[in-house]
Amino acid sequence: MVAVLVERSNECCVLATSSDLAEPRLLALEQKYPSQFSVIKVDGFNDHRYLRFKFSVFDRLSSLFHNVSIWKRYRHAYDVVNKTHDIQRVIVPNGDIILPTLWLLKSPFRKKPMYLIVMRAWFLYLSGAASWAKKCLLLFQKFYTRKALRSSYVGLCLTNDPYFFRYASECWFAAKESSRIALLPDPPSGACNLGCEEEVVWGLDKNKFIILIAGVIGERKGVERAVNMALESNGQVQLVIAGKHNKNMSRKLAQLDSDSILRVDRYISDNELAYLFGVCNAVWVAYENFYSMSGVMVDAIFFGKPVIAPPVGALSQAVQDNKVGIVLTEGDKSFSSTMIKDLRQVKEDMILDGWATRFLCQHSTEQFSEIFRRSLSGN
Repeated sequence: MVAVLVERSNECCVLATSSDLAEPRLLALEQKYPSQFSVIKVDGFNDHRYLRFKFSVFDRLSSLFHNVSIWKRYRHAYDVVNKTHDIQRVIVPNGDIILPTLWLLKSPFRKKPMYLIVMRAWFLYLSGAASWAKKCLLLFQKFYTRKALRSSYVGLCLTNDPYFFRYASECWFAAKESSRIALLPDPPSGACNLGCEEEVVWGLDKNKFIILIAGVIGERKGVERAVNMALESNGQVQLVIAGKHNKNMSRKLAQLDSDSILRVDRYISDNELAYLFGVCNAVWVAYENFYSMSGVMVDAIFFGKPVIAPPVGALSQAVQDNKVGIVLTEGDKSFSSTMIKDLRQVKEDMILDGWATRFLCQHSTEQFSEIFRRSLSGN
């Protein structure tokens, strides 16, 4: 019996036991779709494995409308697996992608209620958008989100955004069915389970105020603004950009030659991340056009480091509510002496006043696992 059908942007995954994957019916699916099916072992699932259902380039380009194309791929994968197996659960990690289609096309998973994981609720944070076009888009997002959450296709909506959870729970359309909304806070990453490595040759200048940007380095990380602010900081700051850069960012930053900027354009291991979080003074999460929560913020607070948040969005709101960092304004052009002083003070306060501890209690790995387990079991 298949336990879960899980979708991702470019593939659907079936979680099943090893014995299930040896069934003749499932083997027949592999033979029928040799280029689409593959089996991989999943650590942490004991005797479970994923059967990965891949989509061809033609499938991904089969529609001019991205969301409709994804809807069609999910329907195809569901129908193929459902012919031979009883699907018990459908989990949609990228619920934001499927939400716009539910009010018009209904569910790609037929009558099987899905478990949505929603991360972005732009209409909560951009109500003051300047252009009428953007306001219309936000109203449309609010409309289709409301319609989707009220539909019978959604068995449960999980979100890592506490402000969307609060909105959905208190809003009139969810008041009678608030049990269908659950908060699933981001847990710390694997780096938080490791001790800091001995220093390797990083080129860090510990006489400066070190600000870390970690993760996959792309445009939405707000790297260009952070670089410009570091260059205008009179040598007080060293900005460390650690993580694999996308091609565009690698090209843009290749010409930088400044003691204020340290770039590490490669995959960063958990041990290395633990060291960087441990040695830095603050962590940059002032991402551009990004309005949901971030696991990087959880890691920073785990290591007792204040964060620099964007002017709007869930990160901004969380920093203000939990007093674990500062929020940039549109007028901030450099990491000024005042800003550095404020960050140092926040670091002291978040530890002495218990703000970091309270935040981390809500974002523990144990709590994440327990909420997810209870949600799937229907409790």
